[in-house]
Amino acid sequence: MSQTRREWLKHALHQAPWRTQVQATALVALGLVVSIIIGALYLAQATSTATAGRDLKVLERELDRLEQENNRLRAEVASSQTVPYLTQRARDLGFVQAGNDQVMYLVVNGYRPPEPEPVVPVAAEPLPEYDETLNDWLSEQWNGFLEQLNLRTGGD
Repeated sequence: MSQTRREWLKHALHQAPWRTQVQATALVALGLVVSIIIGALYLAQATSTATAGRDLKVLERELDRLEQENNRLRAEVASSQTVPYLTQRARDLGFVQAGNDQVMYLVVNGYRPPEPEPVVPVAAEPLPEYDETLNDWLSEQWNGFLEQLNLRTGGD
């Protein structure tokens, strides 16, 4: 009885040749599907990176253009604040330079203009002489490091 069971078990575990071919084909198909999925994910990531890079270049060009425009506007504002420009603009608006006979002064009783504060000369202090060498500085840094290390470790 045990011999027949053993033979039956051997027969049940023994696969038909077509089963191994089906399994091999399924494994190849599974590998192909996994490869396609990995490739698609890689392609999506590469596309996203390329798009971000292109958008970054566009934004950098826009930033450069805006900086140039700001500089141009700053130069225009500076040139419009010069005395010759303002004088010409005033003439264009119909203003004329006032003569001595056209100037009127307003006297306010009790008003005293503030007196300018006297200028106090400041004595220049001599700068300290720098005589530390690189070796001295490194030694000082190393000693400070060792002190901090001793404080943290509780060493003496």
